[in-house]
Amino acid sequence: MRVSSHRSGFGGDASERLPQRTVMIDPALFQRALAVADEPMDEKNLINTALRAFIARQAQLRLAEMGGIAPDLPDIPRRRQEPADPEDLEDLQA
Repeated sequence: MRVSSHRSGFGGDASERLPQRTVMIDPALFQRALAVADEPMDEKNLINTALRAFIARQAQLRLAEMGGIAPDLPDIPRRRQEPADPEDLEDLQA
């Protein structure tokens, strides 16, 4: 499958248009994606959704590679402080 796109920028100004792209997509893969979609969608929406998912996944992988390392991050309390009033404690347990 060949997909061409020509999209205006956010402001709709012709000077902000993105270059046209032609992409060859595996037809079986494209049909499978359409079949598993939660709701019917057109080619443009499917491709935009796939690109957003790819970007999100790459961000998740980069974050996981960091392994929780953030040297400038202040310590975060892990436990809640006990309430001063015993009745408040009973409300939390109820």
